[in-house]
Amino acid sequence: MWKAGEKIENRYLVEAIFGDPGKSGLGVVYRVRDTKKEAVWALKTIQDGILERHPSAAADFRREALNWIALDEHPHIARAHRLEHFDGLPYLFLEWQSGGDLVGQLRRLKPQETLLLALQFCDAMSHANARGLAVHRDIKPANCLLDARGHLKITDFGLAKALAPPSVASWFPFSRAETPKFARGDEASERLTQADSGMGTLPYMAPEQFKNARDVDVRADIYAFGVTFWEIVTGAWPLQPDEQHDWASIHQNGERPAFPLNRFDSAQSWREPFGELLRRCIAPKISARPANFSVLRSELEPIYRSVCGLPAPPVVAGLELDAGDWCQKGWSQIELSLPRAALESFLTAQKLAPRDPQAFAGEIAACRALGQSDNALHRAEISAQKFPNDGAIHFWRALILCENRQLPAAREAIGRAIQNDCAEPDFWAQLGQIELEDEQFEAAAKAFKRARELNPRHEEALLGFARACHAVSQHDTALRVANTALRINPRFEEAWRLRDQIELECGRGAQLLARVESRLQTRGDDAELWLEKGRVLGVLERPREAIDAFDLALKIAPHLLEAHWQKARAWEKLGRVQEALKCAENGLGFSPHEGEGHFLRGQLLAATGRDLEAYEAFWRARAGGFEAAQNALDACRARLETAGETVPDLEATWFSAALANGTALAQEGLRIAGTAISGWASRWRARDINS
Repeated sequence: MWKAGEKIENRYLVEAIFGDPGKSGLGVVYRVRDTKKEAVWALKTIQDGILERHPSAAADFRREALNWIALDEHPHIARAHRLEHFDGLPYLFLEWQSGGDLVGQLRRLKPQETLLLALQFCDAMSHANARGLAVHRDIKPANCLLDARGHLKITDFGLAKALAPPSVASWFPFSRAETPKFARGDEASERLTQADSGMGTLPYMAPEQFKNARDVDVRADIYAFGVTFWEIVTGAWPLQPDEQHDWASIHQNGERPAFPLNRFDSAQSWREPFGELLRRCIAPKISARPANFSVLRSELEPIYRSVCGLPAPPVVAGLELDAGDWCQKGWSQIELSLPRAALESFLTAQKLAPRDPQAFAGEIAACRALGQSDNALHRAEISAQKFPNDGAIHFWRALILCENRQLPAAREAIGRAIQNDCAEPDFWAQLGQIELEDEQFEAAAKAFKRARELNPRHEEALLGFARACHAVSQHDTALRVANTALRINPRFEEAWRLRDQIELECGRGAQLLARVESRLQTRGDDAELWLEKGRVLGVLERPREAIDAFDLALKIAPHLLEAHWQKARAWEKLGRVQEALKCAENGLGFSPHEGEGHFLRGQLLAATGRDLEAYEAFWRARAGGFEAAQNALDACRARLETAGETVPDLEATWFSAALANGTALAQEGLRIAGTAISGWASRWRARDINS
């Protein structure tokens, strides 16, 4: 929990806090000032401790961000600019509204102001519906903000339902099974709403929403609109519980009190037609309400014309995004694990602003997130030539080179980034990672220390420093720094794993197991934690129990590759090679080019004397970037030659397949073909890029 006067990420100064922090609700909103750009933001995130009690809160928040960002920009919707993660929590950057909310405007607005806000409301919701937001589900005065000019800004899409929206559908050009779970609107709704439960704020909920919020449509928002504007005019809800009627009897059983309890003042002529329209909006029968917000607007227009003596203002449409907007959208999509959509956003930004280096840095990041390492590096080299003084491009180039074990080139690239901006902690942390990979532990520690000086809460710098200390057997220091990282971000799994590894090496396996089991009591649906329990049980030579833990991890997250590999190792310890082989193959079914999986499969095949199959597995492991497979590949080749077996020319086999299947396979070959044909594949890649 941040306090006023503190800085988030050593950059965003907290000026005020909203959202009843530490009490009810899941979220909290900070008003922050960007000290680098002097911009003011509303920064929304999850309250401290919520994830421990509600593990699904992170997915729900990401779904809200997905819905919000997909709306793009409309003058009467509070804009979501960007999603980022700090200290293991998601933060949504929203435009700050200085005019407060409509709660502070009850019975204060003039007729013209009230009707203008109603028209703006209809325009905003029509835009949201057209962009695929089926229903908001939490319309109320508190979620209707005002900007400095008094114009409406609808906010808070945490309960919104978006099922296959046109704007978002293109973000998932793959099967439903591959779509991130949090993005499946129907499943998220099912998690939040059971068949006989409501969702929203009671006074504003339509009867059908009270009974089953999952299946409501836009007319539930029409109902909430009616209640909201009735309250704005009269200062009270049209329906209120009394001694004979609670909300359940009003909504679920249809036992309404005398309706309405709070009537419009008929002495003011404008109120009567407006009141009649609102009465129709809050009709218990769904079909009696206006069908959508466009229809509602058409019925509001003559009321506005009668009151103001002027035609209603024209419909306000959404705004076109500029290059900067597309870049912000792209970075958010990367944070939301939507790299394909992010790539499209960055390419659109490039078309609008061909000299904006941010759009090109984003393209590199998106290609990397898609697993296109070679293509990402290719784009990074071209962009570095185009923007030689842009630190971000050199940073991404250095990161990819480091991942490809091209350490001298990576060191040169990050040096150019630091030369461009020596006060950026990410650059120093990346230099530390390069030195760590090169086993230059003292140099790595110095770089990580510099990153920590610039940002004391920098997670990767803390973890890297701990790893450097661990590498030179400074276990106490490594544990202390890892614990510091975990105090900042208790969800930092890599820090947990490093700490656990150190404690295992120090013979504290039993204590570690007890701590993992304690964490599982509140985080029983955490696949990574079940995986960790399995690892610890494996070290304690309890492979059968470890298999049970891995099974639970895979039940929660079937794509968790490490659990497949570890489970295979556990079966191997028990002498059950066939079961182990099946586990390795199951993992490869999710990631067919994973080098570690092919290496493991090769070892198991070799153990059963199937050297010919093992040779192919080791070749695929080496081609997939698993360098440790080279010795096994050479040994397997020697055994085959000694036995008089013909060693297959796998490069030639793949080359023939590529010729038959064209460019797509050639591009994929950059991942699986290895160095033997990398030049040939690069030429095909270039042809594909230029076409």
